[in-house]
Amino acid sequence: MSASTLLQHARDSLSGSWSGQVETEGTLQLPDADRFSSIAALFGERTRLRVWWRDAEHWRVDRLLVTGEVDLFRDGATTLEWNYERAEATLSRDPDVRLPRPGDLVPPARRLAGRSAPGLRVRTRSPLSSIDHVDLWADGDSGVPLLVEVYARGAASPALTSRFTGFSTERPTDVSSFEAAAGTDVEYDDELDIADAANQYAPVLPPRVVVGLQKTASSDRAVGVYGQGTTQLIAIPLRDREADALRTQMAITPGVEQDQDRTVVALGPLGVLLTGSRGDSGWLLAGTLTRDALERAVDAVDLDVREGDVYGFLGATGSGKTTTVRLLLGLVPATSGRIEVLGETMPAAAPDVLPQVGALVEGPAAYPHLSGRANLALFDAVGPGGGRRSRTRRIEEALERVGLARVDARPVRVYSLGMRQRLGLAMALLRQPRLLVLDEPTNGLDPQGINEIRRLLLDLNRAGTTVFLSSHLLGEIEQMCTRVGVLDG
Repeated sequence: MSASTLLQHARDSLSGSWSGQVETEGTLQLPDADRFSSIAALFGERTRLRVWWRDAEHWRVDRLLVTGEVDLFRDGATTLEWNYERAEATLSRDPDVRLPRPGDLVPPARRLAGRSAPGLRVRTRSPLSSIDHVDLWADGDSGVPLLVEVYARGAASPALTSRFTGFSTERPTDVSSFEAAAGTDVEYDDELDIADAANQYAPVLPPRVVVGLQKTASSDRAVGVYGQGTTQLIAIPLRDREADALRTQMAITPGVEQDQDRTVVALGPLGVLLTGSRGDSGWLLAGTLTRDALERAVDAVDLDVREGDVYGFLGATGSGKTTTVRLLLGLVPATSGRIEVLGETMPAAAPDVLPQVGALVEGPAAYPHLSGRANLALFDAVGPGGGRRSRTRRIEEALERVGLARVDARPVRVYSLGMRQRLGLAMALLRQPRLLVLDEPTNGLDPQGINEIRRLLLDLNRAGTTVFLSSHLLGEIEQMCTRVGVLDG
């Protein structure tokens, strides 16, 4: 059997049925932090499993521990964990994005588990991957991998091994049903693990591409999963308390490197990087990437704003928010990377894109000797999209929206800072844009004005306008935004 035939045979084995006993052994001494302890045990210890596999939606994996037995049942979209010693059963859904668990270590020629198994070595092509190769031995009849060994670059022994000690291709009977015994404490948990919790509730959105790796289709919320095969990365946003607990454990891990911006550990083929310092929230990046690839993954500025978002771009004064906004609008050239606005590449598509965008960048510009209405009329007459017949109506509507409807013919030079800011917002709204890009839109406004602008932006968003706003005020971002990006300059 050729190597390519054996590899395809192994892939096709997912549609088969089997059962057996499995033993896994990991050498990765991961940080044993709260909510990550099960992962540390999974990849750093020897684990004995009993497995029944009927199909991808119906299976059972029993983890045999010194302290007792923990069983995992999958029945359709529902997963149940049964702790025999504690008499506790926990039901949960099975999300697309989650942390690894014992069932994932079941092996997806030598003689293994009493069967002849031809062997195959899979080498990594990507220079980003920290895995050198994977050795796999599969059952010649069913194609089920009976032994898998994962080697890091430069390593002589495997970092992770998973093998069957007993194996049968007989179709298991009903293995995914569970009946609770009397006295069993049964509960439903809508958060399978910390990755699932962050994916459901964190108000952030990771970039679509990281170091050239595309985000998978299933990771469409706060947690990003990138790459495939032996080159994969997961990015999880953590709150300050979870991040601090993990930083503390990472700090005592052999080989750790830590500074005020990040904490990094390389454990065999697995790299782990946590951004920020004590007291900060942060992004946890973990996967089979080299140290250099992990560092590059957090060095770039990545924004991914969805249609319909109120996206908050939070950063301290001087962190680069305004420069980023200017890059988005094509006002300054980018030295590297790629910028898309409304699905078009900028600045090449600026003539088509900008008429659909309303923008306020830093302080609004206006002719000081003209009135607000006259400035709006001149602004609307420049470039495509401003119809003369509807101009007067649209000017009055924009002034009404920003609270300047009663402004008289006074020149702009006598306007207060707050009035100038409102006039800039009126300019941004004049052509009913699909996208609003606002740089510190509440600058110079009193508390009442801030509340009025907040209500206005939320009303516009409910009517279908996507809003991107930058601010250094955390409270403002929290009250308005559905998603948040943080720029740490």
